[in-house]
Amino acid sequence: MESVFNFGLCVILLLIAKKKKKVGLVACVYLILYSLGRFLIEFYRGDIIRGQVGLLSTSQLIALLVVVLTSFIVFLSQYRNRLMGSKGL
Repeated sequence: MESVFNFGLCVILLLIAKKKKKVGLVACVYLILYSLGRFLIEFYRGDIIRGQVGLLSTSQLIALLVVVLTSFIVFLSQYRNRLMGSKGL
């Protein structure tokens, strides 16, 4: 299941890389999409022993943190670009 997800993610990232030339965009999209995919895949894993943080696994918590932090970085970059008129994310 994860290999199919990663293959699809690769295709999406290649398409974005061909169309958009903004520095760091592909990396941010990768972090967000991979983390969301990891979050969902963790529900279907059959691990008996894995770390738990409340109702979520450790991997799900980390995935959520990566999505939030990366989204925040993209937001700050967009805000800064509007103020300064530069070409970043």
